[in-house]
Amino acid sequence: MLLHGASSAGKSTLSKAIQRALDEPFLHLSSDNVGLGLPQRRDAEGPFKWWGGRVRPRFFDGFQRSIAAFAAAGNDLIVDHVIEFRSWREDLSRLLRPFDVLAEAVRVGSLTGGATP
Repeated sequence: MLLHGASSAGKSTLSKAIQRALDEPFLHLSSDNVGLGLPQRRDAEGPFKWWGGRVRPRFFDGFQRSIAAFAAAGNDLIVDHVIEFRSWREDLSRLLRPFDVLAEAVRVGSLTGGATP
């Protein structure tokens, strides 16, 4: 399952609710979880530059490849992801082609009454 949408749309909340409701174990992957290993420094310039530097593109390339690797290892997944660029969507489509994928857009306010499921 691939839940995609803007930051703070409720993807992680929905992912956790789906996990609780399923009879089989699904792993929850998100760039927020993987990003826990990012270095604390966020220089405006230099080797730690996040926006427009090398760190961010490599991070998201690795994150997207990790989704396919987890699926290839036989894991059932709920992935929450902010797909910012057409190229990211195209890469995901190519990487996930061998797998059955249900993709859903999550929009701010799409959770009923703003309640936490």
